[in-house]
Amino acid sequence: MATPGRGRRGGIGLGDVDGGGRQEIAVAFADHLLIRRVVGESSETLAKIPLGNVKALGLDAFDLDGNGRPELYVTAASGQDLASLVVAEEGGAYRVIQRNIPWYLRKVELPGGPALLGEKMGDLRTDFKGPIFRVIRQGGKLAAGPKADLPPLMNLYSFAALPQAKGGPLYATFSGSEKLRVLGEKGKELWESGATYGGTETSFERPDPNSQGSDSTPRIVYMRARLAPGAGSEVLVPSNEGLRIFARYRSFDRSRLVAMKWDGYTLSEAWPTWPQAGHPVEAS
Repeated sequence: MATPGRGRRGGIGLGDVDGGGRQEIAVAFADHLLIRRVVGESSETLAKIPLGNVKALGLDAFDLDGNGRPELYVTAASGQDLASLVVAEEGGAYRVIQRNIPWYLRKVELPGGPALLGEKMGDLRTDFKGPIFRVIRQGGKLAAGPKADLPPLMNLYSFAALPQAKGGPLYATFSGSEKLRVLGEKGKELWESGATYGGTETSFERPDPNSQGSDSTPRIVYMRARLAPGAGSEVLVPSNEGLRIFARYRSFDRSRLVAMKWDGYTLSEAWPTWPQAGHPVEAS
């Protein structure tokens, strides 16, 4: 998704959030969450929830408490720190039920089933600090559960398990230069693309540890593009084209979503969507 500013999306989540048997669409903007429902050929707004003094970076719908209705998990930043939050429907109204969670959050389809995962922020030089862990509930609040069984050095947002992979779990992921890679169970690299994929404008600022003297220009931290499992043995890969050569500025003007299939040796393109102009696409 594009960098969330006013009118620009920071994430989308789908699910029957109110338990009414119909699917709602939640969209995170910079400072609020909008929940809508499709009715016939139109849609209606159910709620607009202010997020407070945070910037939304991502949104995931997941039923962690097991009540049959997914909660909305908003990864958010406040200044240089993470301040994620949870929104849920209670008593006919949507509200924030927990704030100031110091983790990145993401729903992921793992070989054993879907899970809500978390990752901490590191020091000023380390924006993502593993290990990635399962998020659980304790006393009605989120808590860090056991370490997720994943290859080392993977970013929470830029991986997906390859469906129906033989010989143990395999994962598609992005390298630091946004090349697509396939990793084995213990992190062994099995394949890397020649082309660049991914790309996102979603970002937040942190102090630059290399700044000297009066130069206090912040460092821009770009979130990684998401990968997601597709139908059958496919994995969905966003491919956004534009300017990405500068550390402080990215702008994408041409986007497509590519379904890629693992044949045991390489990931090859099975089909792409038509290229489109506008905001970068995301696999979610």
